[in-house]
Amino acid sequence: MEITSRFIQVCIFRVVNNKDPQFLILERSSDNEMYPNIWQMLTGHIMQSETAEQAVLRELAEETALPIKRFWTVPYIDSFLDLTNNSIQLIPNFAVETYVNLNPKLSREHKSFGWFSYEDADKVLVWWGQKNVLKLIDDFVTHGMVDPNFLEISLK
Repeated sequence: MEITSRFIQVCIFRVVNNKDPQFLILERSSDNEMYPNIWQMLTGHIMQSETAEQAVLRELAEETALPIKRFWTVPYIDSFLDLTNNSIQLIPNFAVETYVNLNPKLSREHKSFGWFSYEDADKVLVWWGQKNVLKLIDDFVTHGMVDPNFLEISLK
């Protein structure tokens, strides 16, 4: 069994009137083979020729078409047992702040979306790893918790 990293997870949020963030949670399409109809953060594959950061930019464009205002690494690595490849997958997490008054243009992978408060997003998310990431980002954004492990990624 190998340990590998072929996926990324992205928590997208916006801040309205300098108040609490609203988190974008996506509902997977009914025709998805894996986990149809569940609510989740943006997830995606890392292609063989790209970095995790490049995968975030590509998946964000493909699945939401939302522009990036700010972009961070999140100090949390999620994991799962991938039985199809007999591997343990390590999933780096990222946070993306987008602009207010914009909504995603969904790909076929998702059928709906919502902008949720922290409390409501926590209720609809299924996986505890995503709930942990949500809490970290809410603390970082809302409560100004300083964490040197939240590294901002420059898009220049």
